[in-house]
Amino acid sequence: MLNFYADLQKIISETPAGSSLLLHSCCAPCSSHVIYALSEHFSITVFYYNPNITEREEYFHRVLEQKRLISEMPTAFPVSFIEGDYEPEAFFSAVKGHECDREGGARCRICYRQRILKTAIVAKEKGFDFFTTTLSISPLKSSAVINEVGYAVQDEVGVRWLPSDFKKKDGYKHSIELSKQYSLYRQNYCGCIYSKNQERNKPMIKSNAELPIGLQMFSLREMMEDDMEAGFKAAAEAGYKFVELTTPSPADKIKELLDKYGLKAVAVHAELPQVQKRFDEFVESAKTIGYDTIVLPWNELRRAKEAIAYAEEANVICDKLRKEGLKMAYHNHDHEFYREHKTGELILDVLFNHFDKDITWEIDIYWVRFANCDPIDFINRMKGRIRLAHIKEISKGEPKTNPEIGLGEFDMPKIVTALREIGGAEILIVEQEQHTMPEAESVAYSYKSLADAIKK
Repeated sequence: MLNFYADLQKIISETPAGSSLLLHSCCAPCSSHVIYALSEHFSITVFYYNPNITEREEYFHRVLEQKRLISEMPTAFPVSFIEGDYEPEAFFSAVKGHECDREGGARCRICYRQRILKTAIVAKEKGFDFFTTTLSISPLKSSAVINEVGYAVQDEVGVRWLPSDFKKKDGYKHSIELSKQYSLYRQNYCGCIYSKNQERNKPMIKSNAELPIGLQMFSLREMMEDDMEAGFKAAAEAGYKFVELTTPSPADKIKELLDKYGLKAVAVHAELPQVQKRFDEFVESAKTIGYDTIVLPWNELRRAKEAIAYAEEANVICDKLRKEGLKMAYHNHDHEFYREHKTGELILDVLFNHFDKDITWEIDIYWVRFANCDPIDFINRMKGRIRLAHIKEISKGEPKTNPEIGLGEFDMPKIVTALREIGGAEILIVEQEQHTMPEAESVAYSYKSLADAIKK
């Protein structure tokens, strides 16, 4: 039977004290016991490289905690630090096709290898005697898999792997004690958005058929202009239980009609300047009507500096909404897929990286496809950040139009599965910008088609 702890102790006994070790660390808490245990024997350099941590704020929070631990923890030999590149796209690319794998499966093995290989390459370049990782301290990670990967990388790169099973001899327990001693931030997931979603969604929606279907009332705009009550009545008669509003007023009248027809408002669309100028009105309307999310539906951004400025303004409102118990989301069109002419960076990525972590995305699958992109790829980019999803069909040919659901090219069961399992979507919202039949018939047709599709 393999005993990696015994293997480690044997190597330590045969190795001169102060030999150099490049230690990959996933986070400060996991590294605490490892640094404590190994710094008596090795001159350690902690290498922080974790492209699986795709939420920017989370990533750099962990970096700061790692640096703080190194500065505060006394060690026999000095401990230094190397910060690797922040490159979440490398992780997404490596695990593509494995987004829905179970925790601890093939996706995790790919992730282990990606980080261990990078550590070995840096160790080789900088002349370290050994390399290893803190990953084996977790009781949720297989030391056999981690060491198998480590030895394979050793042979591939040509630098010596230090075997480990740091959870042994109460190593994991000691890491918790040290975390408390140094008041370290401890997250409840490994770092990747998939594990975060699994943690977050354990009690949540487990099948496509459980996803509720709502209607964006813009779909009935002509009817609503003539007779608001007729619009809500048509939505209810089509089968919808939820609606997304285009205006928060008149709040009392909207609430009365929603109650009359058994509907619940989940969100309202409002451009950022509107919310800035009428913030108190939106808050009061939310309390009256019952919606909990304000969706920013439009701002044609073509430059990174414009997107950054927009995100900063949105973050201010998001913080104010958070204090009121409300949420913010951002709705995409096609222009978010433009590239900054100087850097080539997608406006989409600029927004994602600068938005408050609590600003979720309301994906519009029609506009994603209109921009010649794949909705599944978009969902992968926005993993765990999609609460609301605009379900809109796109025509099979040119010009690209928005027919009723089921009359276009989308594989709805596949998209909805990705929205639920990867995106974290909580509600599907039908929107018809165009109609091939009268409005009321159009939204009823799309409801039935979507309801049938998600049962498959």
